[in-house]
Amino acid sequence: MPHGLPRKIRIVFILQAVLASLGILLGAWLVSLVIKHSLVSSALKEEAAYYWQLYDASPMQPPPNTQNIRGYLLETGRSPLSLPANLRALPPGFHELKADDQLVLVDVRPEGRLYLVFLRSRAEMLAFWFGIVPVLLTLLAVYGASWVTYRASKRLVSPVNWLARRVSRWDPGHPEAADLAPDKLPADMQGETRQLAAALHSLATRVTAHVARERNFTRDASHELRTPLTVIRVASDIALGDQELTPRL
Repeated sequence: MPHGLPRKIRIVFILQAVLASLGILLGAWLVSLVIKHSLVSSALKEEAAYYWQLYDASPMQPPPNTQNIRGYLLETGRSPLSLPANLRALPPGFHELKADDQLVLVDVRPEGRLYLVFLRSRAEMLAFWFGIVPVLLTLLAVYGASWVTYRASKRLVSPVNWLARRVSRWDPGHPEAADLAPDKLPADMQGETRQLAAALHSLATRVTAHVARERNFTRDASHELRTPLTVIRVASDIALGDQELTPRL
């Protein structure tokens, strides 16, 4: 049965897996964007606010210089030539410099401009470990659950397929009721499927008995009619051969 129930179940699970994959991949992409932009931008803004607090307490405070963040301070009235060339023309705000693999926050205060540089590759690494990896694990869990559910559904449908194959091979005039005898049913056929098999077995038995009665009736009727019809035919032949009988007789 190329268009049977197992094929439909398989198509449904494939569509479910595809839609779940698309949804999860879209979520991973959104998480990556959030981590690379919103979280990094918020972290840099907090770092900038903390630095300005330290700067108000001591103007000699150097800009942040850590493993992940590199800071540059351009005090008011100073030449921007002390800055890296790719930072000089940046306006205030958050910027993504793909060519330089950098995420840059430019924070402007009356005291000057603070440039905080975060490596874009590190942001992508954070997005991978905290966004992509959990999403991939979720995707694998969805695939595993779909596969287990599909296997369970296939086992539940297999008795129905067994019944369908047996019934499809029946001769309408003489159904093989013995195929559905209780002792010949598979062990995994239980519940409603066994009830259906019992109903089909009873129906096949009744159909076989009805066909047998019809055949017996036809045979007996033909036998009973053959003798009187033969007598009538012989008498008619004799009457037609007698020239002395009147036409009416």
